[in-house]
Amino acid sequence: MSTDWLPVALVLRVQPTTTTRLVTVRCPICGRQHVHGWPYGLDTIGSRVPHCVGRNVPTGAPGSYFIPTPTENPTR
Repeated sequence: MSTDWLPVALVLRVQPTTTTRLVTVRCPICGRQHVHGWPYGLDTIGSRVPHCVGRNVPTGAPGSYFIPTPTENPTR
């Protein structure tokens, strides 16, 4: 499935835990930070549903966004 039409979230941080990686992104819909899980068994992150859906989101905003897989750990 193509994700070319989805807005792209900026990856701010990747934090490893004992069970998964936590990816902090800048939401392209609301501009706030959201944290998503990225299981160790997956090589890519892919599309996610933003945590802001249903709260102060512009009418017509997409229901998901794409998180590119970082090549290194951003520290923004």
